[in-house]
Amino acid sequence: MMGLRSSPKPTLQGCNISVVAGTLQPFILLDISDCKTVKEIQEKVMDWTDYYNNERYQWGLAKLAPREYYTYVTTGKYPLEIPKPKGFR
Repeated sequence: MMGLRSSPKPTLQGCNISVVAGTLQPFILLDISDCKTVKEIQEKVMDWTDYYNNERYQWGLAKLAPREYYTYVTTGKYPLEIPKPKGFR
């Protein structure tokens, strides 16, 4: 008899859906309450997605936004300038 195995957490393009949903939920509750159409809601969600992927820096991703982190992982080039200590060339 085979034992039960726990299924992996649901993912959305490699990220845990619960993390995205937990971050998106407060945004949705506050920002789409004034929307009158589905198109307006879609635009707000797309704006949030753009913010999340391009502007929301995360400590767990080497202090980068997700898109920057992806570039860093795939190219090996850290996208932010790291200041050199005084007197260092």
